[in-house]
Amino acid sequence: MTIAELQERFNGVVCWWGISTKEWWALIPGGTQWKIVNAPDPDDLIQAVLKARPNG
Repeated sequence: MTIAELQERFNGVVCWWGISTKEWWALIPGGTQWKIVNAPDPDDLIQAVLKARPNG
């Protein structure tokens, strides 16, 4: 899965690969408080985003 595919799946979520951390990251909008999550691979990042999103 590519970064573009992750961002397409989650509207408004910003995703990237951390060159230094060697992990996948996502910034999740949530009104005045955004959340940031990370994971070792895209599948785990999807699960982390789903758990962290305001709508579940």
